[in-house]
Amino acid sequence: MLRAATVQMSGLVAGLALLVGAAVADLANVHLKGGTKLRGDVTVTETEVILRNAAGEVRFEKSAVERIEWLGGAAAAGDPEQAEPQLPVSVDAEYLQRFKAEAADDIKAHFALAEWLREKKRFDLLVKQCNYILGLDPQHRNARLLLQLAREELAQQTTAGAGTRTEAAGAAAASGQLAAPALLSELDVQRLKMYEYPLDGDAERLLVRFPRRAGQPDLDSLVLHDLALLEDRAADLRERYTQAKPHEKLPIIIDATGVKYADRIQIAGDSEKFTAFRKQVLPLVYKSCARSGCHGGSTAVVFRLPARSQRDEAVYTAFLLLDRVQTEFGPLLDREDPAASALLGYMLPAADSQRPHPPVGQGKRVMPLAKNTRDRSYLTVLDWINALNVPHPEYELDYKYPGWLPAPPTPTTGPASAEGAAPQGEEQAAAGGEAAQEQQKEKEPAAPDDEAP
Repeated sequence: MLRAATVQMSGLVAGLALLVGAAVADLANVHLKGGTKLRGDVTVTETEVILRNAAGEVRFEKSAVERIEWLGGAAAAGDPEQAEPQLPVSVDAEYLQRFKAEAADDIKAHFALAEWLREKKRFDLLVKQCNYILGLDPQHRNARLLLQLAREELAQQTTAGAGTRTEAAGAAAASGQLAAPALLSELDVQRLKMYEYPLDGDAERLLVRFPRRAGQPDLDSLVLHDLALLEDRAADLRERYTQAKPHEKLPIIIDATGVKYADRIQIAGDSEKFTAFRKQVLPLVYKSCARSGCHGGSTAVVFRLPARSQRDEAVYTAFLLLDRVQTEFGPLLDREDPAASALLGYMLPAADSQRPHPPVGQGKRVMPLAKNTRDRSYLTVLDWINALNVPHPEYELDYKYPGWLPAPPTPTTGPASAEGAAPQGEEQAAAGGEAAQEQQKEKEPAAPDDEAP
């Protein structure tokens, strides 16, 4: 009888294993055709892609999914059924593969890749590729012509897309749902760390590394070459740079070249202002604002914060979104006049605020985070806003803003990894020589995002 029970139990376990196997989910990035990227535990059925993460569960028809980037077991196992939505391979993925396959200094091969991007009408990637070529050869005439073409096409797309974004935002508002914001890439996180790095005072003691891939020139030699173009400051900066430690080199690089070398720099940890944001400001924002029906979850209104997480991508995405939000009283974060920031007004009781939070739905109320302007929480946020760089850096990121948040104008000088204007407005040439100086806004771009440290 015991043996029969054992056999019966074994059959039950086997049956449960089959059920679990049929519903197994693997960590993946889901890229939707509208440009949104979501990460979570993903299960693919015959008709749907099901994604679960801290924000809840969401289901998409397969036709709405451009591709799935598996990060867990499905990719390792090579499961063809699970991998089906990844096909066809996106232009981004193929571009990255082809870029990696070429020798870093093979101008002819890289120009052929640029022409391929033009055929695919991927003008955003074409800008990067042309700037990369011009970093190798500033006098490459055909690369300059393609760069000009790409920028003209992007400008036209921006004008045409403005109406589409407005319509998308209106539709989202009408349905009562806002799409979850995509998270920043690792490279864009590095760029934000550099854009907001404080250049006054002593260098912050951050862990800074300068990783180097095979075939790449040494970063120190590139920076020293750029410093030599600064004329009156060249000798002093070059001497300081050669004697500096990595964390001391960082502000010199940012001051002289902006974020030009963001893909060659790895900053571990946060600067003081982002430490304050992560540990003091963001918890207050999530406590009051990221509730369901406010600015968190699928029922968020006006804008939607990412699911709460300590990962850099989530923390810096939350910062970027708060930095972009405009209210009836002006920016949520007012760098020019920090005390006038709408966020500070929203923290106070409505009766005591010159910028009270707008009314919320019936049965809901805004939770004041500060009793008055002398409250510790209020002063903490005020001090943090005061620490942000002024004037506002012109972020040039690869980030795709959600449809409900107006994106900043497309820069006419190319992506951040290629341009990286210095904070003082002094833009340096991509490489040496008089021809490079004549084209001061043409800078060597970073490699594609997945090449980031």
